[in-house]
Amino acid sequence: MGSRNHDQDILLVEECLSGSEKAWTAFFCRFDPLVRSIVRKQPWLARHEIEDLTQTVFVSLVSDLDKWDRVHSLSGFVETVTDRDCIDEYRRRKTAKRDAATNPIDLHDGGQEGFKILASDCDNQEEELEQEQEKYLLRRAFSELRERCRDLLGLRFFEELSYKEMTETLGGTENTLTVQARRCLDELRANFDELVRKGVGR
Repeated sequence: MGSRNHDQDILLVEECLSGSEKAWTAFFCRFDPLVRSIVRKQPWLARHEIEDLTQTVFVSLVSDLDKWDRVHSLSGFVETVTDRDCIDEYRRRKTAKRDAATNPIDLHDGGQEGFKILASDCDNQEEELEQEQEKYLLRRAFSELRERCRDLLGLRFFEELSYKEMTETLGGTENTLTVQARRCLDELRANFDELVRKGVGR
């Protein structure tokens, strides 16, 4: 059964790459739930951004489908591309925040001593406070994970190591670490949602 399904996947991909609109429709319908399930689990992503990132993933799948290694499962390839795009977007946001300009506000009162503070360019201060609260809750949620999950997610997202590189530190196979990382992300989301439900940080 598995071999037959894999052969069908190969045929589907070949038809997609040949330009078959029917094949692409079948591909999107089949993998849309998988992509969305992964995107929804990103703890840093707002609900209204899910659709945009999902579309970004499918654009990547269209351009990268010819790179699928037939030795591995097509579902695994889709998961890898989705994870990669989620990580790329997370890194892009980190870089954007790090590079964001700040403007000094002069609070000098005319006396001998004065000082300045840095104010964000963000027009919506309430939104900025909400973002800070989300980051606080995310740190709390992360700290409550099992040690294995903290190590795994730390290497993956903070140290930005590939799963292959992580096997040297954590052992196991790339596929095993991929599955474990997804489960740990599920736990992180559950911790985060629970903190939100309890109103922690408000």
